[in-house]
Amino acid sequence: MCLKRLKKIARLYKISVFSGFQYFKADTIMELISEVIFSIGNILFWYCVTDMGYELSGWSLNQIFVFVAYSELFFSLNSSILGVCSRFWYIIYSGNLEVLLTKPIDCRLRFVVLNMKLSTLINGIIKFVVLLMIANYSIVSIRGFLLSILIVVIAAINLGVIYFIFSYASFWIGKMDPINEVADSLTIFNKYPLVVLSKIAKVIFTYILPFYFFSTFPAEVVLEKISLKNGIYGCSTLCITLGIWMLINNLIWRKGLERYEGING
Repeated sequence: MCLKRLKKIARLYKISVFSGFQYFKADTIMELISEVIFSIGNILFWYCVTDMGYELSGWSLNQIFVFVAYSELFFSLNSSILGVCSRFWYIIYSGNLEVLLTKPIDCRLRFVVLNMKLSTLINGIIKFVVLLMIANYSIVSIRGFLLSILIVVIAAINLGVIYFIFSYASFWIGKMDPINEVADSLTIFNKYPLVVLSKIAKVIFTYILPFYFFSTFPAEVVLEKISLKNGIYGCSTLCITLGIWMLINNLIWRKGLERYEGING
């Protein structure tokens, strides 16, 4: 049963990827060009900041570039796969949800798979590698490096779950155009190391919203800027936060379906 489901997901993935490349070649090329320009601008920004005498306590320029690499990795995961979760309200509002509920694959997973952009993910991985090379970073610990990537993936999934929760508001409110703007604005928290924030903000963005784990924490892990104890504590906090948000997600989803079935019954 599980194998059949995996085959169906793989078939959806194949349709999504190849149709995207076939019909949006020009868009893919322009996206690549814009990503390169943005990355160059980001590098020049940090060079200028450092040249003007501004610095982050305990962070060298090369370490900042490592942070930027993880920032780009997170952003590519969000843009290519999980950012679309904030658009799920279109399915609810359009009244097409009952059609998708009859499919053997969870309609939310189906929605994500059919809307993923593989080209964006590939661009992000390339930028990630290039930025690490610019930072002159050499992998000290393979386990730490792999753990840091896993942290970014879990943090991106966590944000996707929160996006879904935002979309569920459409069950009660209806059209949710402003939610896209709110959701997109959350990714700005991966652009700058959160070490610059106040203690209260750090607590909120660690224990309530997972912003600290977008790029700051994985960069600290791979640069060995935190102790083993704090690393384990941080990873545990991330997993617990994800579990709590998933419980909230499932609860609101069920409540929303009850209302949806009551109206369209």
